[in-house]
Amino acid sequence: QRFQTAVRKGTYNARFDDVFDLVLGSAREEIVIRVMDWDLVGDDESVGSVHVPASELAPGRLPMHKDLPLIGPGGGPVMGKDGKQTVVSLEFEEGPAEVDLAGEEGEDG
Repeated sequence: QRFQTAVRKGTYNARFDDVFDLVLGSAREEIVIRVMDWDLVGDDESVGSVHVPASELAPGRLPMHKDLPLIGPGGGPVMGKDGKQTVVSLEFEEGPAEVDLAGEEGEDG
C-alpha cells in the first residue's frame, strides 16, 4: 500500500491531518513514513523517514499516539532550524476488521 499527502510549500513546520486506512497482514510488516523536501527544479529530496513495526499496532494497544524521531538518509537524526531533533507525530486507531469472503460458500451451497 502506498499513500501520499499533499505538498506543503514554504514551511519548516508542516502539519498534515491526512487519514489513511492501512491493512496490515502480518506482525512482521512495518509502516514506513518518508518525509520529502519539495523542489521547484529537479527531483524532490529525502529529508528522512520513520519506521513503525506492525507488531506495535496489535489489537488492544490502539488508539495510540507516537512521537518518533525523523532519521535522515545517512542514518543520523534530522535537526531542525531551531537545533532540536525533528519529530514526526502520528495517531493510530483500530478500524473495522477486514474479512475476505472470497471462496466462501453461501447458504445455497
